[in-house]
Formats: sequence, structure tokens, C-alpha cells
Amino acid sequence: MKLRILDDSIRLRLSQSEVGRIAQGEAVRSHTRFPHGSFLGYGLEPSTATAIGATFLDNVITVRVPAEAARNWATTDQVALTSSQPIEGGELTVLVEKDFECLEPRTGEEDQDAFPNPKAD
Repeated sequence: MKLRILDDSIRLRLSQSEVGRIAQGEAVRSHTRFPHGSFLGYGLEPSTATAIGATFLDNVITVRVPAEAARNWATTDQVALTSSQPIEGGELTVLVEKDFECLEPRTGEEDQDAFPNPKAD
């Protein structure tokens, strides 16, 4: 799972196997470690929530998606789920996407488990 953060927006991109786990109703989690035992965790969870939402607690970003919406996204050609939620002074945009293969190979990019890019020849 890839995480991109820009200002008040969060984007998660999931591989084919991770999307398969979401289709089964399982959560997907990952983390980035830092020196001295610090880490930033992030994950996507199907839930009983009625709307897509994100929380940040104990160094972990958790995006929760209503289970039915998550299952529908995971089992169809739907590419993304998006939502926004109010935060102090604005709103937080949350985007969850299927990760597609790069059209141009990039050093350090892992595409083995990415979805075939619909724009590829």
C-alpha cells in the first residue's frame, strides 16, 4: 500500500492482493519505520461506518470505509473511493485508489502486484 499526503489530503493506493483482502472484509495495514523506534502506521479498514473517514491516533492513520462500499470497489472496475470530512479550518480529503502499473518504468517503483494500466497499449 502506498501513502501520499499533501496538505489536507490523504491518498492510499492498493495493490491487487491488498484489494483482494479488502474484498474479503479484511483490513490492510502498513508502516514506515524511523530511527529510535518511531514509526508512522497507515491502513484501510472495511467498517460499520456510514461514510469514509480518517483518524490519526498513536502515530497511525486509519481510513475506514463502509464495508459494502469497500466490497463494491474491490470487486468491480471502480477505480477510486473519495470523500471529505470537516476538520478545524477546512476539510480533509480522503482518496483510496487501485494502484496501476506505471506507463514509464521508474527506478524504485514496485509494480509487480499493480493493476494493469488501462492506458497501456
